[in-house]
Amino acid sequence: MANLDNCYKPEDRWRAIVDYGSGTLIALAGPGTGKTWSLRNRVRELALKRGIDPASIAYITFIREITKKFEDDLMEEFKNKELMPNIRISTLHGLALGLIRNMGKMIGKLGHQEPLTIDSREDLLACKLQEDIRWLLGKWDTEIRVKDLCSDLAEAKNQWQRGIREPELSKRGQIALPAFSRLAHIYKVLDWDQTIIYANQICDKIPKLPSWLGRIKHFLIDEYQDFNLSEQEFLAHIMTGAESIIITGDDDQSLYHGRGASPEGIVSLAADSALDHVNLVYSRRCPRGIVEPANCFLRWMRDDPRELKTLTEGGEIATRSFKSAKAEAEYLTAYIEKLLESMPENARREDGVACLFSTNRVLSRYKVVLEEHGIRCKVPKIVEVTAQQEWARILLRLAYLCSQPLLERALLQMFPLIEPRDHGAVVEMLIEQECTVGKAVAECLKRGQWSEGAASAGASYQLFMQSLTSGDPNEISRCMHRIPGGPVECSPVRIEQFLEEAKANLEDAVNSLLQQVFAPDESTREPSVSKAVELYTMQGAKGLTRRYVILPGCEELWLPRKAGGIDPEEEKRLFYVAITRAKQTVLITHPWSRVASGKNKDPLCRGKWRDREISPFVKKLGVPIIRVN
Repeated sequence: MANLDNCYKPEDRWRAIVDYGSGTLIALAGPGTGKTWSLRNRVRELALKRGIDPASIAYITFIREITKKFEDDLMEEFKNKELMPNIRISTLHGLALGLIRNMGKMIGKLGHQEPLTIDSREDLLACKLQEDIRWLLGKWDTEIRVKDLCSDLAEAKNQWQRGIREPELSKRGQIALPAFSRLAHIYKVLDWDQTIIYANQICDKIPKLPSWLGRIKHFLIDEYQDFNLSEQEFLAHIMTGAESIIITGDDDQSLYHGRGASPEGIVSLAADSALDHVNLVYSRRCPRGIVEPANCFLRWMRDDPRELKTLTEGGEIATRSFKSAKAEAEYLTAYIEKLLESMPENARREDGVACLFSTNRVLSRYKVVLEEHGIRCKVPKIVEVTAQQEWARILLRLAYLCSQPLLERALLQMFPLIEPRDHGAVVEMLIEQECTVGKAVAECLKRGQWSEGAASAGASYQLFMQSLTSGDPNEISRCMHRIPGGPVECSPVRIEQFLEEAKANLEDAVNSLLQQVFAPDESTREPSVSKAVELYTMQGAKGLTRRYVILPGCEELWLPRKAGGIDPEEEKRLFYVAITRAKQTVLITHPWSRVASGKNKDPLCRGKWRDREISPFVKKLGVPIIRVN
């Protein structure tokens, strides 16, 4: 097939994505080369110029935040929501879950399957499931710790990500996984990584895709380098019969080794002579002063670098080294204040200032330091979800679904007089009779197994469930006032609107209502771009564009990261992504010493307190490291 590089000027190769006809085009796209912008232009080309039915077009990636940004940018481009083509914009897991909910009967998955991350120690539902697994194993107290259980379950997830449907596990894993599977069947839940495994099983069994998937004929696949082997298999299933496929990615920007990401997938597609190819090398984001050091790093990073080019002059990557963390903080404060003061009040977000950090620990420390120096910070990627919000989400989902075993099971936690042993009795009843949670509670009450206080709470639980699942907005509104952590003011009118919107998309309806209910007031609203600096981890900055990017604390101790399971090659890619986020300037700072003791001890001080080396990655940029006295 064709190499389309020669059909366009290097700076115009993005047009290959827009102009492409039928077949499969693999676009290797370096940072800032406009691949996502090109995909949006292809939507316009297909829907408006070629007259293709928008319902036959799908944009698919692997993170919900990326789909949301694509949708927002598409809406902004069309200015009017009603004019925007109604294409399918989805994560791959969203499509897999839809397939399971529609055709799960074929593999024994009946009813509304609730997805979660089984090894999460933060998600309320996952934690409740982990408690019940511990009870099922007969180790309710200290014999098996939650940390150990999560580790055992993560072992299975790692193999699902690699497409292994029947994981080969350690001795402990062989005990933990069957316990999870037993309860997952009763509670109608599945791990997010299982959604892909089950979807692949369904695709193996059906002669053709269901109509809602089969009608998609034009696929736009973004960030392919971050899909794992199991996900790549599912993509191959659903793209059977497609008229056109655009796959974009860059193995130099693959950052999700921890969830099985396989950059080799995009490399093998790029080497497949049966497919069409194009290389996007002109960065629309980075000027020459950033591109040249980035290319210098890239030449060190790999033997066969695909170097970036640019038509934009100017820009720089500057490095500053300081005698102490205190001196670094003072310099950063003055630098950031000057940048913020120079911005207009209505500055666009991409013209703002962002600080990128190797880990959340380093980010948290610098947030404290900057705020102590009077710099207002916002951390867009770390959203604190309160227990009140988690409970509100559970209640709203159950109010619409009326029945979902794990959600019903979680609600028992709202009644503190129902003690752990009473919860265990409910789980035992569920396993014994494979009944609903409501029937299990009723049976426990009938048998007189609970104390008087627990029995009274159990009766209250039954009444609460009747009200919540009644479909009556007034009753549901009253239930929202019972949420732990404080009542949620949710009027019957809002509830009625939610129930109607949920018919189209439950998740969107829940998110919309929660945004209304928990909307910040003026005193807590996020500051404008010109008033605050954004803080991200380097991994969380994927897809980010800002005029000014700062990398504070670039010490050898923290970059590359050295925790177990970290891929050294991915650390290089992480740094490469970080330095290519800026439109104008990248500033890298480094302190030679940190306070090692006393009340002002620096939490980032590990090992020697002075002569702390700068990250070896910075030395590979080919720019001078200036020591500031």
